[in-house]
Amino acid sequence: MPAKRTFGSRHIATTFNRSAAAKRRHTTFAALLRLLVLMAVSLVASRAAAQLRTVAVTGDTAPDRNDTFASFTEPIMNAWGEVAFNADLYDELFNETNGIWSTGYTGELRTVVTTDYTDPETNRTFSEAGNPLLTDLGDVAFFATTDDYEVEGIWTDRDRLAGDEVKPVVLLGDNANNTNDPTRTLRFFQLGGFDNVADRVAITASMPPATTETFPSLGVFSEDISLLGVNKIAEVADPAPGSSGQFLHFPSAPTMNDSGRVAFVASLTNGATGEGVWTDSNGTLSLVARYTDIAPDTDGKEFSTLFRDSAVINNNGDVAFTATLTGLIGGFLREGIWVRRSGTIEKVMLEGEAAPGTGGANFNEITSSPLLDGAGYATFVAQTDDVASRDGLWSEGAGGLELVALEGEPAPGTSLNFLNILDFAVNDSGFVAFKAQLSDLSVAIFAQDPSGQLRRIVGDGDTMEIYVEDQFVEVEVEFVDFAGLNGQYGSPGNNTADGWNDTHQLSFHASFYSEANLTEHDFIDGGEGVFVTDAATVPLGDMNLDGVVDEEDVPLFIQALVNRDAYDANGFISPGYYAVSIPADVVGDVNQDGVFDFGDIAAFSALFDEMATSSAVPEPSSGLLLLMAAACCAIKKRSAQGDRRCAGAG
Repeated sequence: MPAKRTFGSRHIATTFNRSAAAKRRHTTFAALLRLLVLMAVSLVASRAAAQLRTVAVTGDTAPDRNDTFASFTEPIMNAWGEVAFNADLYDELFNETNGIWSTGYTGELRTVVTTDYTDPETNRTFSEAGNPLLTDLGDVAFFATTDDYEVEGIWTDRDRLAGDEVKPVVLLGDNANNTNDPTRTLRFFQLGGFDNVADRVAITASMPPATTETFPSLGVFSEDISLLGVNKIAEVADPAPGSSGQFLHFPSAPTMNDSGRVAFVASLTNGATGEGVWTDSNGTLSLVARYTDIAPDTDGKEFSTLFRDSAVINNNGDVAFTATLTGLIGGFLREGIWVRRSGTIEKVMLEGEAAPGTGGANFNEITSSPLLDGAGYATFVAQTDDVASRDGLWSEGAGGLELVALEGEPAPGTSLNFLNILDFAVNDSGFVAFKAQLSDLSVAIFAQDPSGQLRRIVGDGDTMEIYVEDQFVEVEVEFVDFAGLNGQYGSPGNNTADGWNDTHQLSFHASFYSEANLTEHDFIDGGEGVFVTDAATVPLGDMNLDGVVDEEDVPLFIQALVNRDAYDANGFISPGYYAVSIPADVVGDVNQDGVFDFGDIAAFSALFDEMATSSAVPEPSSGLLLLMAAACCAIKKRSAQGDRRCAGAG
């Protein structure tokens, strides 16, 4: 069982008196520390916003409705920490309704659409509404079908402020602009992307056969805001740029960046064969790589026919893709990952080559599509070729490919090892969040903080304080999930479709139980909810939550060692309505052994030494560290609270 931890926030809507809070922090041990360690360095510290935010839980009444939430999918999140998710509702007679909810734009939970909603444009009621994408503007796009199955399409709520609750972008039977035959209509949609600038969508859709064709014609389309409807990017029988052939098939939806540019995989016919990757990142459709092209850094090997899954595009127009090479290498077909950065294709990895951080093992099999950060660096999951065939997560950076997590290696913040990497996401700065199964078969979510330190965020067996009925209620977590690559509704790498953002906020879905005696909620037999946590927004040891580890964190570190409950109870007003804190077990567990105790002093001292070296603040000696520990024990004893936590000091 992983070490239990508790984290939460206190809901306070009052004016914060900074001077009063400063006085509360100037306790006896803080003053002592000022004399012993900081040599009269100021102890004024203020906490930044850091919290576990409860978005919705089972038993809550859905906005503008009389029925209550019964279950949830994993939420997606934008740059502002706003979320969107699917959920089921039950009324008093247990009649079920499904729909989409979001906190986008206002931060308040609102109903986007439900399956009993009648669309005024089609005059039909939805039977299905799902797969939401959420932009930084707070707008939601989703796929839906009507109850008579006569209409399907893509809708958005971007015109809600003008009076339209949801409005279709493209529907079954619509015509697309600039197709080979404008009389043919669209059907069978797959939503690929929703950009963060103009709220355009990217899709694949099929059309009836042209007069010279036998089979339906598949195409890649993006929305044209000015002309209304969707514009064709490419369709079957179009000439394929960079080849002598024509497009034959599009196996997956395109990915789209914030400028509305797309990347996609297609196969060819009529004069050319094989598969390739194309993009319109420079404004016109162009080839990235295709069958028979020489694969960089492979001793002249060519790309083969397999460009699996989707290509991924970032906001700079960099494109990542996975491909197989022609011929055998070491007796095996080999697959690898490449990225076109600034017009140049570079190899990221290749099966059969060394897997960094594994002690000599090689890559055996790629088990995920790559994801790209804003600089064009890739992250992926693969297995090693050693006897254990270990599951691992690797990420590029300016310094090259590095291991993030590996099966059999210790999982930080626990006494367990990693077993399987289940899902992952990458933010624009290249930091990774992922869900993993651990050696005791429990599941937890991990994320890198702004210093790059990997942190355990939440997992099975944890204790959380959730906000229900105007109070905080302690619950026991049974299962956690979040939207990463595998949980995304759009194509891989869609930055409007995961639960991890550039400020290191993470949204997740959890099931739990509690024996709390509540008026309107009953969690004894279990409940679930949607949450957003800021636990990865600050580095380990940043006890005042201001984003850096410095001298102002030292007295609070000691306070937490002496009286953890007092530290955990400190609440400081955030820019919103929350007085918030991150418990010592999360931010103070600097040595990442799963518990905050005197064993963290040396690791915290090392962080402080780094800060001191760069800022000319006096460094604590080993003797001073012992004195700090002894002082804590003495204060602890004098406070008549026992010296149990001091057993490891000295």
